Amino acid sequence: MMDMQTLINWALTAVASVIGYFYRQQDARIKDLETKLNSQALKMSEDYVKRDELSGHLNRIESMLTRIFDKLDNKVDK
Repeated sequence: MMDMQTLINWALTAVASVIGYFYRQQDARIKDLETKLNSQALKMSEDYVKRDELSGHLNRIESMLTRIFDKLDNKVDK
């Protein structure tokens, strides 16, 4: 018959094995999510307009609208 220390050693080994298995599974999932997140960040930087580019475009649109309104005001005055 096994003594108590041997049973405790086997039980701790089994518990540690189960914990290790689940840790490995979670670690693999986290690495997969990190890879997906990094690829998404790269895609976003390629697809979306940067703030300074948008600001430049909006400034041009604003200046064009100002000219159009000035022309309309001149047209109404005549």
